[in-house]
Amino acid sequence: MIGGLYEGCYETRGFACRFTGGEALGKAAGTGSAPDCRPMFFTKDAIMQTRPTSHPSLPMVAAAILALATSAPAEIIGVETFDYPDGPIAGKTAGTFWDFKNFPPTGHDGTASDWDNSTGAPVVTASKLVTDNNSAKREHNGPGDEADGAVNDPASAPSSGAKVVYSSVSVTTGATLPTFFGVSLFDFASEMVFFGLGTGQASFGIGTFNGFGTATSSSLVAANATYTFVTRIDYTANTLRLFNNPDLNAAEPATADSTLTNYTATNWTTSVRLASFGTTFVRYVPIMSAAGRRTVMLAPAPPLL
Repeated sequence: MIGGLYEGCYETRGFACRFTGGEALGKAAGTGSAPDCRPMFFTKDAIMQTRPTSHPSLPMVAAAILALATSAPAEIIGVETFDYPDGPIAGKTAGTFWDFKNFPPTGHDGTASDWDNSTGAPVVTASKLVTDNNSAKREHNGPGDEADGAVNDPASAPSSGAKVVYSSVSVTTGATLPTFFGVSLFDFASEMVFFGLGTGQASFGIGTFNGFGTATSSSLVAANATYTFVTRIDYTANTLRLFNNPDLNAAEPATADSTLTNYTATNWTTSVRLASFGTTFVRYVPIMSAAGRRTVMLAPAPPLL
């Protein structure tokens, strides 16, 4: 089923929490296997990235940050390589940045956020974030400064500097597919947009929780496979875009795997969440977020994937 929200899997506390049951892009309780998440980057026309086999060394991350910062007018929100000892992700504060202030005076203010359990208690295993019937999220800025890192609509008051958020993350599925897995963007405690595999779906897509519908793609999802997502919210163009396995060093394709062209919402985007639900896990690797319009999808040097 497409549309709505599901109970128990995502937290929907706070601002504009309109749904208490149902499904969004089919997200609901069920069976399946959990994905595996790895290091992640995030910037203010925002970007998140993960890689499927091994996380980059600190010099590689530094090179990727430099390339990203110089290749387009985008500001890095955060880089996360999940380079922690095995154990719970909650409370971890490493990675690079996660302290971006998107209101004048903009820039990195030194108040880095930490990872929070959204549902359950995801863990890091071998430098990968493993979600298994659970989820974790990290704010653009914090602690106590989540609002400072928001990306929002031109009509919002106050209105943020950057209006576009990209995210890039790689995810590896297990022997059986989870009920759902993917990337969600939050307005404080409320999930607003989901990118990934929804419950009852065979392909990746986009789901919204504030009345703007869904979009599916022709990208079928397989077990024991690794996918790289690049997501984009553009509050000026009012669009949501999901790219599956794009060339991260090439210009943004004219056509995305999934697109919504009517996203006129005025919500804020303040954090990113990685999640899966079912009877098996998924793994995520390095993730990056960035804010500001980009001329390429993501320009790491050397490549992170």
